Amino acid sequence: MTRRVFDLRTIGPCLEVHVSPSSAHIEWLREKEYSIPEPMKVQMMIDTGASVSALHLGIAEKLGLQQRSFADISTPSHRNFRCAQYDIGLFLPGHDFRIENVSVIESDFEAQGVGGLLGRDVLKRGLLIFNGPDDSFVLSF
Repeated sequence: MTRRVFDLRTIGPCLEVHVSPSSAHIEWLREKEYSIPEPMKVQMMIDTGASVSALHLGIAEKLGLQQRSFADISTPSHRNFRCAQYDIGLFLPGHDFRIENVSVIESDFEAQGVGGLLGRDVLKRGLLIFNGPDDSFVLSF
């Protein structure tokens, strides 16, 4: 999939990802005969500097996810910053690519204007090419 972005340097490499509860959580919901939430469309930024993927605050709650644990992360501005951790499923609409049981953290991405980050935990499964002069990127799995 090649994506052209109006201003790749300013906006960054973003794509729409469908986020759902993990397959394990969906199975549990079925066993309990609870309703299964529809996948949520989330605009995520590709971030090769992030070791784990992340969701914006509130998305996990909207999907009815159960917090699995906490993770302590370090960023350029924070050390040992505690974040809630959830298991989710990710898939790219229009492509035959789905990852089940991805462990993500929850953080505030309001300032970045995105619903989350695709980190190296997901990117390691594919090929990413960042073409600055063309304002495009290629992500294939």
